[in-house]
Amino acid sequence: MPGLLLCDFHTPNHRWVIAGSLAIARSVFTGLTDVLPAIDQLLAETIDIDEEGAYLERSIGVYDAVCARSLYFIAEHAGRPVGSEAADRNLAFDLNLLNGDGGAETGLSHRQDLGTRTVPLGLGAWYLYAVKKHGRSEWAGVAEFLWRQTIEPKISDALWMLYVLTVAGDPVPAAAGCPLPDIMRAFPKNKFWRLRRGPLAVTVFGDSSRLLHLTHGMAELVSVRIDHAYFGAGTFYGDRMEVSATGVGLHSDGRRVPRRPGYDMPTGRAVPHHQFWEKAAERGLREGPPAACSLEIEAKTDGLALRFTSMEALAGVAAQIALDFTPGGVWESDGCAFRPEKGQVIFLRDGMARMRYGADVIEFGPGSAEGREFWQMRGAEPVTGVVRVLIALETPVDHALTLRVMRGLRSATGRGAARKH
Repeated sequence: MPGLLLCDFHTPNHRWVIAGSLAIARSVFTGLTDVLPAIDQLLAETIDIDEEGAYLERSIGVYDAVCARSLYFIAEHAGRPVGSEAADRNLAFDLNLLNGDGGAETGLSHRQDLGTRTVPLGLGAWYLYAVKKHGRSEWAGVAEFLWRQTIEPKISDALWMLYVLTVAGDPVPAAAGCPLPDIMRAFPKNKFWRLRRGPLAVTVFGDSSRLLHLTHGMAELVSVRIDHAYFGAGTFYGDRMEVSATGVGLHSDGRRVPRRPGYDMPTGRAVPHHQFWEKAAERGLREGPPAACSLEIEAKTDGLALRFTSMEALAGVAAQIALDFTPGGVWESDGCAFRPEKGQVIFLRDGMARMRYGADVIEFGPGSAEGREFWQMRGAEPVTGVVRVLIALETPVDHALTLRVMRGLRSATGRGAARKH
């Protein structure tokens, strides 16, 4: 206990873990010296939650549950209602990140759950706690849904669920099925746009080279990336996001790399060999037009319609759209079906193709062979742990791309067409 009263920590959530532990210890050990000053010292920093309901760590897979537990304990056992107010707001925010299969969008996380695809059952106990302690009756179905969707619960998650049931009692049974409504919503503070429609879940990221993540049941398009072979400054970042009634647009200014695109001019005087880079600011610069471009994304009943357009880059610059898929699927196109290996690169030169994961399918295209085909374009994200499909282009670019999801036992073309969702 003396160590906890020192209140030293490493990460944002540690503050609330310490304060929550002190609060519950105060309620259990009646002879414990009062710990409220230490709790209040931590709370004086204010809780790291923004106006949209996200903590700094944005860790729906791990630390959001830890924070919920700690902050609820602070409210209940230390009489500090600011804790439950923050926990309620974050749990409401996390509802937007849950998918129709119970999984979660972890692409925003700053912690070890980044990129994982698991059911965040850790949240379930605290949705249930909020039902009984704060009257959030609409969350009973969410807690039960997360439990049903979890195949092998971690012992810690199951124990916290048991704890809540013990202290709060059994909830009213919720209706079977997914309790999550369809949404199409932008979150400008956290720079992302979210679409959830039945088994389809889409996240569009701003301020990132990972532009889009799409799941449909078992099928997963891990990312969409766009690159140009252009002075090392051709990677598309969502510098600006514009939301419409039917979708979202990302705009890349192409100016993320200092002094590029452009050519350095000579100084006209001696430059020591070890100071070449340090002297860059003293050189003149012949600037080139940036690789400014846009990606318009429109929600459709069966997926997305994308349109990639270049704005300013010089003509004849090689560009590519990279679609990165989770390994384990089957490639299907006219006259061809095979199982790609992890790390494999495939060029889609024309027409449509599909990646199938059991009965879940993502169809995409058309392809293009207008540009040069780089197996690993310089400056582009390396191929690691995914199956990459490349569409080769050349500036000026104006390429429309369809991402269509479906569920069925056969391919989307020919006999036994798949059912679309």
